[in-house]
Amino acid sequence: MQVFLDRISAGITRKVWYFIMMKKKLMTLAAVCCAAVMAFGACGNSEGGDPAETETPKGLADREAIYNEMMDGIEEKVTLGEYKGLDAQASPVDITDEDVETAVQQQLEAQATTEQIKEGTVASGDTINLDYTGKVDGEEFDGGSATGASLEIGSGTFIPGFEDQLVGMEIGSTKDINVTFPDPYENNTDLSGKAAVFTVTVNYKEGEQIVPELNDEFVTGLGIDGVTTVDQFREHVRSSLEESAQQSRNQEIYNSVQEKVRANCTINEWASDLDKEKTIQEEKDYMQQMADSYGYSFEEVISMYYNGMTEEEYEKMLEEEVDDYFDLIMIYRAIAHKEGFNLTQEEYEAAVAEYSADYQSYGCESVEEFEGLYSKEIFQTSIYNMVEELLINEAKVTDVVPTEAPAETAAPETSAAPETTEAAE
Repeated sequence: MQVFLDRISAGITRKVWYFIMMKKKLMTLAAVCCAAVMAFGACGNSEGGDPAETETPKGLADREAIYNEMMDGIEEKVTLGEYKGLDAQASPVDITDEDVETAVQQQLEAQATTEQIKEGTVASGDTINLDYTGKVDGEEFDGGSATGASLEIGSGTFIPGFEDQLVGMEIGSTKDINVTFPDPYENNTDLSGKAAVFTVTVNYKEGEQIVPELNDEFVTGLGIDGVTTVDQFREHVRSSLEESAQQSRNQEIYNSVQEKVRANCTINEWASDLDKEKTIQEEKDYMQQMADSYGYSFEEVISMYYNGMTEEEYEKMLEEEVDDYFDLIMIYRAIAHKEGFNLTQEEYEAAVAEYSADYQSYGCESVEEFEGLYSKEIFQTSIYNMVEELLINEAKVTDVVPTEAPAETAAPETSAAPETTEAAE
């Protein structure tokens, strides 16, 4: 999986990277690699009352224990060098009116619909919408039927003879098409060389894309909270572009200073809670779960996911990446200790709310269960976020305007392949 590369080269805390260390309860890559994390603000005041009668905040003792474990002997384990005021380069946040209009147009085009031409005849080169039902020996077969399929006539997408017999059909008409499956037919060897009859109805011919008009009605239909007019939509688009650009700028700054921070610090010893052997085994176990889930061997999954990497190369990569990962954790802890970073009750509650938004993906039935399982990861990741933000905010940044690459001849676009059925090649 990409988790180590994400941690080391793309920055640690812009992803919920520490959650990779959790029990792997969700068998998809998305739950492992995504979820952006932002700064955690207060989420409201606690209920009032006499401080002497106020109960101890939930989980406070546990968080104190976690913090003490993180910082135990940290000054001896890490020799800190300079980490503030480091030189960095990054692209400025400069969103132009042209950028806004381009994004607006992209949104309009994303909402475009296809003109449906329901008269005339089918010609070669047309893209049509059709329904079909295939039969062999008078019986329908699996994968031989579709409703609302899109097909470009002459593309060779379907088996030989199928598309040719559609030419000249009236839009809206139905007819039977006689074809023979290729021999061999790799998609379904049981059909190899067999004669088939497809009953085909041409629903319509696809015409031009109809791009909606930018007006208040269109904007309201997007369902963006508080955005109902064109002017508000443009401001919303500008804000989104600026936020995205700022995130990219912060990442560039972080990437620029990260190696400098590493070079300036010395790791004398890892903390006792950082278990290299266990971490490597957890990662390997997860890859084995992936292999088992999709019916592949461990070696096949490694090769597919890491572009031909061998198991030996994978083992070496894990060794190196875990070393880098733990070194960076120790540096973050040392910086957090020196800066006095910790979480208030409000900040912790905000962090829980942030991370638990998708609690069901982790196999939990409630926010409370999620917090009970992952309070340590929530706490530690939040502390590491503070460190990253410090490194970014304290860097001496020089704006660098990206140079435009020489114009290249664009490769011809290819249309998306239609859903595969047995009528298709």
